[in-house]
Amino acid sequence: SKLVSVQGSSKFRTRWRHVAIIDERVRGGSAPNCNELSRELEVCSRTVLRDIEFMRYDLGAPIEYDPARNGYVYTEPSWSLPNIRLTEGELLAMAVGEKVVRAFGDSPWAKRLSEAFGKITAGLSERIDIGPEGLASRFDFAFGGIAIVDESVLATLETAIRENRHVQMTYNRLDIGDEKKYKIEPYLLLRRRGAWYLVGRDCKSGHKPMFNLSRIRKLKLLKSQFDYALSGFDRKEYLGDLAWAYHGQEEYRVAINFSGKAASLVEERLWHPSQKLRRLKDGRLRFEVTVHHLWDILPWILSWASEAKVIKPQQLKTLVKSEIRAMAAGLKK
Repeated sequence: SKLVSVQGSSKFRTRWRHVAIIDERVRGGSAPNCNELSRELEVCSRTVLRDIEFMRYDLGAPIEYDPARNGYVYTEPSWSLPNIRLTEGELLAMAVGEKVVRAFGDSPWAKRLSEAFGKITAGLSERIDIGPEGLASRFDFAFGGIAIVDESVLATLETAIRENRHVQMTYNRLDIGDEKKYKIEPYLLLRRRGAWYLVGRDCKSGHKPMFNLSRIRKLKLLKSQFDYALSGFDRKEYLGDLAWAYHGQEEYRVAINFSGKAASLVEERLWHPSQKLRRLKDGRLRFEVTVHHLWDILPWILSWASEAKVIKPQQLKTLVKSEIRAMAAGLKK
């Protein structure tokens, strides 16, 4: 087994280096003991014992102490470390992917991904060196306006979805201004605009609303289960071309003209899967998109200030005017 060096991933590289060296010595038939390995690895005996326990219980290595030889041996000589072939680019992609998940900040899956990344590097068949500071450190991800969600809420919902179990929750209905209790069949977790949402069936009404996880006040995992296969829930049908946060039964075809710098900035990105862009003769950009709720796109329009002009529908034009008047009235106070 060749040494794996993943510099810049200090959390993992020391243990995997130890594993590779211990495996090489044991496989070579020298039956190294704890003192010999501690001197070679330049660590204390307790660290060596922890590394051996990791090999035994996490990697399934049949490694045992042989009193007759005063050292460690493999009781199954044919066993070998997991052999995974990855290019440097593939390993870097994994490290960068781990950073993307960590950037969310509130995800309980980040730690598991880190552990999985470490186990995979343990089985690499080649030495791979990533620069002194780690190439992964030269990639950075930030997601503005990350919603505050209790990690236990995500963990509970993950279990509920995995085991098809009901949850009971107290939810703050922001638009109504009160709290309501629900018994829910959780179907889908999704993330939009920095926030986590749950799609599920309200057992009382039969409706399938979308809940903002930041507004869950109490959440309890119930023992009762439901049959997801019989629910008839179709993720693609439910979400449609939903790219933002609001879900509704109606559809609105929105048209906006962008001018100035906004025209170029909007043109540079894919904002919605249904969007259509067209440059007008006067240089402005016509942006058309289909949404299911006007409040879904309203904050985005307002963020472009005077460089965004709503063309249709009339309901959206009225809504924008009302918000601008309310903002202006607030400034006068």
